[in-house]
Amino acid sequence: MLEQQAELLRQSISKSEHEKLMELQKREYESKLSDRPPRVHNERGAGRKPKVTDKVKARVLELYAEGNSQLETARIISDEFDVALSRSTVGNIIRSTVHPPEVAPQTTKP
Repeated sequence: MLEQQAELLRQSISKSEHEKLMELQKREYESKLSDRPPRVHNERGAGRKPKVTDKVKARVLELYAEGNSQLETARIISDEFDVALSRSTVGNIIRSTVHPPEVAPQTTKP
């Protein structure tokens, strides 16, 4: 039994050799990962399509800058883009881009 263990120890590699082999395997694995093309989120285009495009958002902001109310803006957008937007959706677009919400500071309880 002791002879078998001694033989196994002679056949095993040193710690530094082991670390070198692990580093080599790590580099090979990372190179294989970098060779892959990047994966596109939602490749198939599945899921609900956004009703509000960047073009619509830009037009909403233009109308807001001109002084139109949210209801007037919603009606104009509906006529121009054939997209039914509610007054609240117009308000959400304006608030999210013109007045982004501030993050409240974290408070700790005593």
